[in-house]
Amino acid sequence: FAKQGELAIPIMAGIITAVLLGGEVAEAAIAAAGAGSMQAQINYTREHEYEADRIGIDLLGRAGYDINGMATLFEKMQRQAKLRGGSPPEYLSTHPVHSKRIAEAQDRAARHPAPTKTADSMQYHLIKARLRVLTSDNPRAAADDLALAVKDSGGGGDGDAETAAAQAMRYGLVFALLEGGRLDEAAREARMFDKALAANRYFTLLSAEVDLRRGLDDQALAEVAGLRKRHPDDHVLTMTYARMLIEAERAADAAGLLEDYLVYRPGDPAIYALLSRAAVVAGDEAGSHAYIAEYHRIYHDLDKAVFHLEAALKEADAGDAYRKSRLQAQLDAVRAQRGDKPPKRPE
Repeated sequence: FAKQGELAIPIMAGIITAVLLGGEVAEAAIAAAGAGSMQAQINYTREHEYEADRIGIDLLGRAGYDINGMATLFEKMQRQAKLRGGSPPEYLSTHPVHSKRIAEAQDRAARHPAPTKTADSMQYHLIKARLRVLTSDNPRAAADDLALAVKDSGGGGDGDAETAAAQAMRYGLVFALLEGGRLDEAAREARMFDKALAANRYFTLLSAEVDLRRGLDDQALAEVAGLRKRHPDDHVLTMTYARMLIEAERAADAAGLLEDYLVYRPGDPAIYALLSRAAVVAGDEAGSHAYIAEYHRIYHDLDKAVFHLEAALKEADAGDAYRKSRLQAQLDAVRAQRGDKPPKRPE
């Protein structure tokens, strides 16, 4: 905005001069002034884009990341642009990904002190494997691809990093089979997890998910309950255990767990969303609306919060005066937050 302000006076002067000249010359001059303004802004933005690259590479290096990653990303973006029919010319783009920018990123990386190398963690490999499945349009095809990758890896390799990557591929295979509904195959592959790495709680958690889907509710829940005793602060475990309790139709147990967990994570919308699901399974429509209203209130979607609280009041048992009073107080608070005028009370 500051730069636009600096450019405004010379541009306006050029347009006034063009108007005074009149005719086709004026039209050409006005067009030239406008084009010059746009090009000046593009050039200015591009200067800062190069500065951002420089600072970004420095931040990557200081944080211990691969400083060559930026140039590699630019190369991938350039290839994708070519597949879509190519990018506009460099001089027409504020953020051009072109050979010059890639070369400059590579040069900066080469001159930057090399960061200390750190091995990828198992959790990184597991997240990468899950994302590979979740971003696939066809879990069955993803499972087939991962099965080939596991076979090619030989189930492991030399060194911890290779073993971790290979085991994570098997983890991804089990997850893909689970998502594709191939439960018997998923169970068979899960039994092949490396014993040393299977101690990782996320392998056990995935095995429990397979058992739950196969109808082995008690076995699955016992596995996860055991994990939670060893890792009581693990957010993923707690939320997954609550969801599994709901799916096993133990909604009351899930609600109790989540209500207690709110003490440690107050205002977490995901907990309220799960509490709403638990209330639906338990047949508590008023509770389901009240919980999802709080979910929307946290995200500041006050219209939806009001809608669900009004629905909760209608569904609440007429004989439960305490609950209706509490819901009305919640509704009044959200309406006040929304800026509604307080309703007139009967005198």
